[in-house]
Amino acid sequence: EIVSIINEEVDYNIYPHHFHLHIYGVHQELTFHLMVDDKLDIRTAHNIASKIETSILGKLKIEATIHIEPLENHH
Repeated sequence: EIVSIINEEVDYNIYPHHFHLHIYGVHQELTFHLMVDDKLDIRTAHNIASKIETSILGKLKIEATIHIEPLENHH
């Protein structure tokens, strides 16, 4: 479901991985990594992460924190 939300929100080739869901009573937090094209500027990568975090919170009521990674490190 998380990957579907990500794909709905972003037009770039991105690769989410390393998901961790933390449950604190009724409060849930999600952390994960997002590999993005290493040619993207930092502002664009940040905007992508923020858009995804907002969408996950709105649709699933889970606060998300995303770690951005350059895609070139994983070739």
